Amino acid sequence: MDHCALHAPTADLLGDVLLGLHDAARTPDLVAFQTSALDQIRRLVSFDASIWGIGTVSKGRTLVSAAHVTNMSDEAVAILNREDARNLVGKVMREQPGRAHVFSSSETFKDAPTRALWSQLGGVRQVLCHGTLNSQAGLLGFFALSRYGEEPFSANDARWIEVIAPHLEATLQICRVSELQQVSDDSANEGERGPRFRAAVCDARGVLHVAEPGFAEALQQEWPQWRGPELPVEIAQQVLEAGRRDFRKGRLEIEVTGSAQQRIVRVAAFSVINILTRQERCVAKAYAKGMSHKDVAKMMQRSPATVRHHLRNIYAKLEIHDKAQLAGAIFGE
Repeated sequence: MDHCALHAPTADLLGDVLLGLHDAARTPDLVAFQTSALDQIRRLVSFDASIWGIGTVSKGRTLVSAAHVTNMSDEAVAILNREDARNLVGKVMREQPGRAHVFSSSETFKDAPTRALWSQLGGVRQVLCHGTLNSQAGLLGFFALSRYGEEPFSANDARWIEVIAPHLEATLQICRVSELQQVSDDSANEGERGPRFRAAVCDARGVLHVAEPGFAEALQQEWPQWRGPELPVEIAQQVLEAGRRDFRKGRLEIEVTGSAQQRIVRVAAFSVINILTRQERCVAKAYAKGMSHKDVAKMMQRSPATVRHHLRNIYAKLEIHDKAQLAGAIFGE
């Protein structure tokens, strides 16, 4: 693809669109981001409907686990999953990821299953799609633009999509991480939490949608053979339960939060100080740095008696007896 062929006005438009994508990605609302991003894409390629989502790839089929659908039936995802064996578009994206593909009714309608599927999706007649396959995690990120009329997508339309696809993926990742951070702010802002948590977004079935760097490696400390996209059974069982879940598994501390539709999973290497409460961690760190219990009380706006009570609990939980041992437990000295 000759990116140098972009003339100045076209390059300016592309620059505006990319800035628009990154600006939209600042919101922690995934639906709002995807709506804004599709408006930006429409500045480059016109379309009537779209479906943008992620699916689990296994045994030559794709199960769509989540999707943002515009101007299509609310049943679009269910239809795609039910008719996956007849979905030529999905098959091509699985087998030839990283490229834009154009499908026109003048060609694909010769295939009866495709014609039937497109009819179920509301009378689609033209499709321009792009998929990105993460073979290790078994996930296919995809988006498909559709037209209901007779004007096919052009080679230039496909070219635009190939240019913009990496930016779409990157900004989608930014938005997902922002959303993830907002959902887990309460636990993240406890601070003084010990080891750094690695987070991921999954659905209610425990299928990953996106994960921070280091998340997979953290899980593999406890489940060396794990590759995804389904979370290990012990975590997936907790994901199914409503509300917040905090538990330990071997060398890991694991938190599950979020809504029924989207769950946030955070994992970190377990540290002995994580058995302390938030107040106890604050007291322990300050006292281990050399502050007196009176200084700690003043800093925390608590009575010296309260701080002494926390210290007694800290010593008992950590099975230590003096400030030197406390410093060793807290700071590894």
